[in-house]
Amino acid sequence: MSFDFKTIKHPSNDPIMQFIAAMQQQNALKVARDQVDQLDDTEDIFSDSQQTETKVSFQTMNTQHKFRFNKPYYAPVDPGLIVPCWLRGYNVGNEMRDFSMLQKHPGIIKGEPILVDGVMDLGIFDEATGFKSTAIKVNRPLSPEENGESFHVIDHTDIQIAAITTAGQGFSIFMRFKMYSFAQQGSLDRTLCTKIDDSTPTNAYQIRVTNSGRLRFYVKKGGSLVVDKETTNVVINTTDIFGLFVTYAVTGNVAHIYTWKEDGTPTPTVTDQALTTIGGGDPTWQADLTNHDLWVFKRGAGSAGYVYGDFYDWEMYRPQGSFTGIVSSTQVGYRSVNKMSISNIPFGQVCIANHWATFSLLGPASFTAASFTGTSFNI
Repeated sequence: MSFDFKTIKHPSNDPIMQFIAAMQQQNALKVARDQVDQLDDTEDIFSDSQQTETKVSFQTMNTQHKFRFNKPYYAPVDPGLIVPCWLRGYNVGNEMRDFSMLQKHPGIIKGEPILVDGVMDLGIFDEATGFKSTAIKVNRPLSPEENGESFHVIDHTDIQIAAITTAGQGFSIFMRFKMYSFAQQGSLDRTLCTKIDDSTPTNAYQIRVTNSGRLRFYVKKGGSLVVDKETTNVVINTTDIFGLFVTYAVTGNVAHIYTWKEDGTPTPTVTDQALTTIGGGDPTWQADLTNHDLWVFKRGAGSAGYVYGDFYDWEMYRPQGSFTGIVSSTQVGYRSVNKMSISNIPFGQVCIANHWATFSLLGPASFTAASFTGTSFNI
């Protein structure tokens, strides 16, 4: 938005024009303040070259969030450093923040998706008004960026599965999303995520949705397709937000697909889906096998399979410390209830990255003379 500032200077000899100019000036200041408030850090500011092709995108979402400190908050007690990457539908721009404990694998946003009201309550904000969650809507029909919007994470050993070979280990992936169409895109099933670790590929994984609404999960390890499964029943619809966990165990090459609807039910019904073998050998991984990035909401580099939908979360769990990387059905249940963690924490009491709270069962913290000694602050 631009203004001709000569038109809002105060004329020296016309009271009515002085009044109109003053009103224009106040309105211009308010518009400018509102737009500045909507900028989150520098994520929506983009410069393409030294010749400076510059773009600034503004989102219209505006809300206030406040902790009321009216209940205890708990940090997730997940054993070991188990989450190498956690993407959330939290912002638009060029880069999607990594909310994991490592915080070093941000998602790269392709295209021009928009930020929308996530509708569901994540339980992390106590304020009664405003947005309880956000999502990123991609590949809107008739949008200039339709079938060109997705997310990807630069290839790294943290999100590869090649090294997960020890008996008793495995990996798990959590996603939260809403889809608006299952029709094949570019002759490919809509792909929720895909990752190849090498160009053969020898190690790879993929989750996608068929044109009937069934989920498919593939895992390739050491050159062999060890998971080739499809849900027996139609699972996904175009009405609800879904929570999804897929897990893979090296021992026995066991896979699970857990789903539930994020419909506001305090204790959602989690279904460990019945699975059948797809058959037919390797799936279509992607056209460009030289690119080994993680791709979300498309089939991978050089391929279609774009998802038209709302993106909320993509999170990986892998072996680390005492944790095998395999999320149990009990832990899946915890996540379906509290929305943010596989720990046994009640809804609304999870303390997550970028949010914090303190609480004392004895009431507000206070100090008296007895709290200190003559050497309290000695080093």
